[in-house]
Amino acid sequence: MPTGINIYVLDKTSKLSVWEYILPGSNRFWYQLMIPKESARQYPIIINRANYMRQEEYQGFDHIDFKKIIAGLKQK
Repeated sequence: MPTGINIYVLDKTSKLSVWEYILPGSNRFWYQLMIPKESARQYPIIINRANYMRQEEYQGFDHIDFKKIIAGLKQK
């Protein structure tokens, strides 16, 4: 369980945000890109399912540098 959460809003209209979870007893963080359900239709969605077997996760997504994004927000 995280000991704290910082939320950085990237887009005020859609409320696209980076959630930064602070891990206990360390200076480590875990990040998630989040949007409220009301804004979900503004973004493409990938559905990964099959009735007969578990599908592999898509590996072609770009890496998100959350620390760089957050640092850019703090400079504004």
